[in-house]
Amino acid sequence: MAVTKVLSIEVTDVVTRVIEVDYGKKDPVVHKAIVFPTPEKTVSDGVIEGVETFAKEFQRQIHGFGTKNAVFALASNKVMSREVSIPDMKDDQIAGFIQNQKSEYFPMDTSGHTIVHRVLGRDRDQKQIKIIVYAVPQKLVANYQSFASLAGLNIVSIDYNGNAIYQWLQNDSHRQMDMYLQINERSTLFTVLENRMYALQRNINFGAYALSDRLIQSGYFDGDMADHALTRADALKKLTEEEFVFPSFSAIKLSEPDSEAAERLHSAKEMVTEGMRQLLGNLSRVLEYYHSRNQNAELNTIFVGGCGAKIKGLKAFLENEFSGVEIVTLDHLPDVKISSAVSKSGINTSELTACIGAADKTLTFVTVSKEAKTNKVIFLGAIIAVIGIAAAVALVIIGRGKYNKKVTEKEKRESQIQALVESGIEELEARYNAAIVAKDKVVEFHNSTYRTNEEWNSVLAEIEEKTVASTVVSEISSDANNVYFYITVATKEEAAKLLLQFQTIPYFEKISLTSIREAVSESTGLPVVAFVLTCQYVKPYIDRDVNGDGKVDTNDDKNGDGVVDKLDVYGDSNFDGLVDIRDVIKSENEAKSVIRNLIENDINNDGFVDDADDIDKDGEITDVDRDLFARIEYLNIDVIGDLNNDGVVDILDGVEYLRIQDELEAQEKEAMLQQ
Repeated sequence: MAVTKVLSIEVTDVVTRVIEVDYGKKDPVVHKAIVFPTPEKTVSDGVIEGVETFAKEFQRQIHGFGTKNAVFALASNKVMSREVSIPDMKDDQIAGFIQNQKSEYFPMDTSGHTIVHRVLGRDRDQKQIKIIVYAVPQKLVANYQSFASLAGLNIVSIDYNGNAIYQWLQNDSHRQMDMYLQINERSTLFTVLENRMYALQRNINFGAYALSDRLIQSGYFDGDMADHALTRADALKKLTEEEFVFPSFSAIKLSEPDSEAAERLHSAKEMVTEGMRQLLGNLSRVLEYYHSRNQNAELNTIFVGGCGAKIKGLKAFLENEFSGVEIVTLDHLPDVKISSAVSKSGINTSELTACIGAADKTLTFVTVSKEAKTNKVIFLGAIIAVIGIAAAVALVIIGRGKYNKKVTEKEKRESQIQALVESGIEELEARYNAAIVAKDKVVEFHNSTYRTNEEWNSVLAEIEEKTVASTVVSEISSDANNVYFYITVATKEEAAKLLLQFQTIPYFEKISLTSIREAVSESTGLPVVAFVLTCQYVKPYIDRDVNGDGKVDTNDDKNGDGVVDKLDVYGDSNFDGLVDIRDVIKSENEAKSVIRNLIENDINNDGFVDDADDIDKDGEITDVDRDLFARIEYLNIDVIGDLNNDGVVDILDGVEYLRIQDELEAQEKEAMLQQ
C-alpha cells in the first residue's frame, strides 16, 4: 500500500520536532505538529543514547497522530558531507565512481558508513558534474532503526537535515529565498542557492541558546521565577517577548541608563548583544568566502527561520551590522499549507523546515518498508526449503566437483602463462619501464619550474577554513619566498589561536607573528589586536624528495595525485610514515600530559574542549590557561586521528591514544625483562 502521510521527525539533544505531513508531494499539507523537550541525557549529537526512555516519551507525545510511517531528518555532526566535481558520466555510473573515490573525499575508514550523493548540476562546457556526497555512520542508522522498532514506527526513509532544508528551498514556489539562515537552539545552518541550485551550505557554531545562556548569566531575572530557576527555554521565551538585543554593537556605548533599573537592563542587553559576535563573525566569514568565489553575486536579502528568528531585535541588529542587506525573519514558512490545528498551536513553521523538506523522496540513507521485510522473509523461507531438499545430493557430489574444478583452473592458468610468453611480454615490460623513466623526467622538469604562487587558490581556501570568527585581513602581499597577511582580531588569545591554525596549512613552512599592537576598530569602536603574519612558503624542490634518495620522482608521490609536493609529506614531521600526535608533540610524556589535560578540561563531556568549557580553575585567566586552551584547540583538529573509527576526531581518540601507548610501554618492558 502506497505511503501517503508520514511522521517527519527531527531529533536534537534539547528538542524533538514531529509533524504529520503529506509524503512526496510538491505542496504538502502539515496536518499535525508538535515540538517537545527531548528527555535529558537521552540524545547526544543526534545519537539516541537512552533509546527506551526516549521511545516511551515519544509515544506519549504523539498520541493522536494518525500514521506510524516515519521519515527522519538527522541532526548530527557525525554525518559528513563534501562538495566535489567529477567527470561527466551517466547517472547510473556516479555511485560506482564515488565508491572508488570515497577515500579522496573522506580521508578516513568509511567501511562503516553509508555513502550517498546528490547531483547539484552539470557543466557541459567543462564536462563536469557538481555533486554533494554524504557519509553517514551505519551505527547511527541502526540506532534510529532500534528507536523506531521500540516506538512502533515503520521507517520509510532517513535523510540529513541539511539536505532536507535544501530540498524545501529548491521548491519552485520559494524562488526568492536564495539565502536562508536557520537558527536552531544549539546550531545554525546557512544555505545559499544560485538559480535554484545548491551553491553553498555551512554549519555555524551558534545557537539561540547561546543568547539564553547570556541572559541567565546576567542575573536580570533572578528571583522572578517563583517555582524554579530560569531555564534556557524560559530565557529564550523572554528573548522573544522583550528586546534584549541592541540595534548594533556601537549602540551599546551610545545608550546611557539614568536609573538603577535602567542600568540593570542595559547590563543584561549588553551581555546578550555581545553574544551575537559569534554569529556575526562566522556569518561574515562565510559570506566573504562565498563572495570571493562569486564576485558577481548580489547579496540583497537573507531569510531567517528557526526558533532564533523570533528573538526581538535580531532583524534590526543584522541589518545594521550588514549594511544594505535586508533581513526577513519568518514567523511562518511561506506557501506551506497547515491545518487549523497546527495554526491554533502557535508553532512557528519555520522551525519545521527540515521536517517538511524530509517529506520529499529525493535523498535517503536507508529505505525500509513492511512489504520489503515480508517479501524478504518469504524468499528466505523458500531458500531454506530448497536447501533442505538438496543437501543430501550436494554431499554426494561436492567432493568430486571440487577436484574437477581445481584441475580445470590449473590447466587454464598454464595456458595463460604460455600465451603471455609467446605474445612478447618481455618487450611490453621494457616499454613500460621506459615510460616510467620518461614520466619521472617530466615530473622532475615540472618541479624545477614550480613557483610558490601557483598554489594561491588552495592557500586562500585553507585560510578561509582556518581563520577565527573575528578575523579581518586588511592587506596581503607576497614575494618569491613569503606571503604577508595584515590582520586584526578581537583579542591576543585569538591571535595565538590563529597562529596555531596557520601552522597547519601545508603550503607554509615557517610562520612568524610580528608588529603586534593594540588598536581601536574604526567600524565598531571596540579594541582590537593588529599584527602581521609572515608565512614562508615550503621549499620548492628539496622538500619534495619524500623518500630521501636525492632525487624527485614518482616514488615521492605519496598521495598519487601526479605531482610531488608538500602534500605528500604534510603532517608526517617525524617521517615515520604516520600522521599522528607524535608529529605535533615532540615527546611521549608531553603528548600524554596534553591529552590528559584535554580530557580533564572537557567539563561538559561533549568530546571537545571549547568555549562551552570553563578551563580556568582558579578564577583568574592566566597565560598558563591561555596556552593550555590554545594547545587543546589545536588538538581538537584532526591531528590525533580517528583512532576508534567512529567517524569523528574527539577526546575519545585521546583516550584511545593513551590506552595504545600504555599497552606499547607494557610490551616494551616485558621484552626488556625477557632479554
